[in-house]
Amino acid sequence: MKLSSSSLRFAQSTLLSQLLMVLSTIFSILLYSPEAVGMYGAGLAIVYSAGYFAGLRIDALMLSNPEMQERFFQLSCWVQRYQSVFVFFIAYMYFRDIVMTVLVTALSHFFSLTLLLIPYALQHQQKKRVATSRVQGSFLLILGQLVCSFNFYGLVLGDLIGKIVHFIRLKKKSPPVTLTRQEAFSLLQRFKKPLFYMNVSSLGTALSMYAPILILTLSVGPEKGAVFFLVQRIAGFTEQLIGYTSYQLVISDTLENTVLKPFVFYKKQVLNLVFYTLILLVSTIIGLLFILQFPILREWDRVLPLFLLYIPLCLGMTWSIPLRTLLMMKGQWTTICRGELGRGLAISVICIIAVVLFPMSYEQVICLGGALFTACCLVYYIHQFIQLVGQPS
Repeated sequence: MKLSSSSLRFAQSTLLSQLLMVLSTIFSILLYSPEAVGMYGAGLAIVYSAGYFAGLRIDALMLSNPEMQERFFQLSCWVQRYQSVFVFFIAYMYFRDIVMTVLVTALSHFFSLTLLLIPYALQHQQKKRVATSRVQGSFLLILGQLVCSFNFYGLVLGDLIGKIVHFIRLKKKSPPVTLTRQEAFSLLQRFKKPLFYMNVSSLGTALSMYAPILILTLSVGPEKGAVFFLVQRIAGFTEQLIGYTSYQLVISDTLENTVLKPFVFYKKQVLNLVFYTLILLVSTIIGLLFILQFPILREWDRVLPLFLLYIPLCLGMTWSIPLRTLLMMKGQWTTICRGELGRGLAISVICIIAVVLFPMSYEQVICLGGALFTACCLVYYIHQFIQLVGQPS
């Protein structure tokens, strides 16, 4: 089973956009102070955490109910209007800075809407539009951050410019939201059980990924949190490229081709996933060794050792995404909820313990503790995956 040529082009554009994001990370440590980078990292942590709840994860229901994709898309966009108010409140409570709060809220709003538009565009055979808009958004993100480098808020502002362009490009082909409030509440009531489990699992995923940077920035300062943010940003290259791209491709290919068996497809792709992840990690380490040779980056010399410690956690996160997607396709909502929430709470507790009890080595403790609980979650998913393999297709 092979991906279509349009899917391969989509994957290639994702690679290019991720490379541009890595380039933007390099520019950020060259042009901005560690404090600005740390604040940007905390802002992105709130933005991406909110992204896990975009439209209450209604898009995930499309995998098991493809005939209702249009209604689910409209419901997601309807819900998203109210989520931005919640993000504004959280951002203000965290930063106590109205400018940063407004920028983060706007960034979160457009980022979440883009996340909702991508599955819809992919399902309507618009992979080329998604691919080009993603690359254009990443390019303008870099350009915006370069132009706005004179300002403390330049990193967030540049990112916002890229997200707005990405959103506008995708919005052209999306349908209007015509749901009434009564219809929206009716759909939410009908699918309340899977939505509850998916959003609880999203809470766990958000805690796993972004609790460390939020806790570190708040407790030890944005300058210290900046190093951990850079490690996550670089490691996220593999997770975004291999993990979430595969998730988006399976959504689109499943709904475009009724003959495709997602379960069979994933059984054949797991080894490829492992192979390409390892190649990317080795390439990233070599690139870091080269970049950190520049004298101007001496203050970031802790990035590489910390990244090496972060690799096990990164591998677990990357490989759990396709397994989680498979379980999602089979309607295993409670399984996903247990795995994600358990891992998220454990990593959050580890972060607090590390900062309080190990002030000299908290980063190492977070990486090793996070890797341990991520491995436990991955083993749990693999166990459930093997059980599904034994069931008839």
